[in-house]
Amino acid sequence: MQSREINLKQPTVSQFNQYPHDAFACFVTDFYMWFLTVCKIKISWVEYVEECKKVKAINDTFKILDRDLMAVAAGHPEFTCKDTTVNMAEKIDQLLDSGVPVIFSLSGGEHFESIDGRKAVAGVPCWTVDDPGGQGDKFCDCTTLEVFHLDANGNRVYSKNHAGGHRVITHIYWMVKR
Repeated sequence: MQSREINLKQPTVSQFNQYPHDAFACFVTDFYMWFLTVCKIKISWVEYVEECKKVKAINDTFKILDRDLMAVAAGHPEFTCKDTTVNMAEKIDQLLDSGVPVIFSLSGGEHFESIDGRKAVAGVPCWTVDDPGGQGDKFCDCTTLEVFHLDANGNRVYSKNHAGGHRVITHIYWMVKR
């Protein structure tokens, strides 16, 4: 992990504005935050969701039909979605160093969040996390890939998957110009 702190100042948007219970709303919301940060789009979250439906990037229940069309919905068809499950820590640092937030899935896709920075938490290298779904995650340990927030005493409170285990990053996503 790189030691330099980074804060991309990605705006955090909550899916609870309109769609609190749709399983894939967090993925769509993460891409909306990505386009706000990287491309400085000016449409609202609700307008972005409607455009995603219109171009058939998603269906009415937020099921992802075509990730590349999410860029079209944002008004940036020059972007295509990339993803990986290998060497994720290195790729996350590379993207952050180039000013690009990283979207990720947790525990096999149960939930999606994004990384928009890097900092030490109690001396441990971590990435800063934006969670549009309200799980409360604020950090990800760069070594274990576990997400967590801190309680009032500064102790880690790990995000739990449906089986009760710690949630870890399992897949990362980002956009690049074609």
